Amino acid sequence: HDVLEKKLPEYRELGNLLPLENSLDKHLIDSWRGIVSKDLRRFVEIKIDTINIRTLLRCKVSGIPSRDYLIEGGYLQTRMKDMERGEVKDVLEILDKTPYGKASREAMSEYEKTKSLVSFEKKLESEVMRFLKENAILRPLGVFSVISFINAKRREVKNLNTIVICKHHDIPPEGIKEILT
Repeated sequence: HDVLEKKLPEYRELGNLLPLENSLDKHLIDSWRGIVSKDLRRFVEIKIDTINIRTLLRCKVSGIPSRDYLIEGGYLQTRMKDMERGEVKDVLEILDKTPYGKASREAMSEYEKTKSLVSFEKKLESEVMRFLKENAILRPLGVFSVISFINAKRREVKNLNTIVICKHHDIPPEGIKEILT
């Protein structure tokens, strides 16, 4: 509650949900840092990377400086400064040389056509799910199975919310399918 309350003035000033979403992401990562086992550290690093990539691109599209919104850590920490300087296309090109390269290559052509990041954000989320599934298969009785299940359920809830909102706004089924993760 306090986490969101602190960012309300910034949200009102920008008229953008980014400060609220980012404060929740930072709070989650900060709470994980203290309790994460060695096995889960890689997952947290991937989450930090995907949150930072998503945040950086949203900031670029919205014309908001990203520095205050990026989370410390992640495997891409050293490349973040280079990505902060460039445009969306430059960020996707830098990502091409990382484990997120496949997602960025696929998203590049989509972004050039639509100027939308929805496709890329879905691909990033798929990378997280792929990592969880691979580790759940390797250790079926481990924590990754639980996290994978929880993440899948969270995704289902998000998709249901998306469907309800789209229906409320009379978005046709084809449009809804494009938005779903």
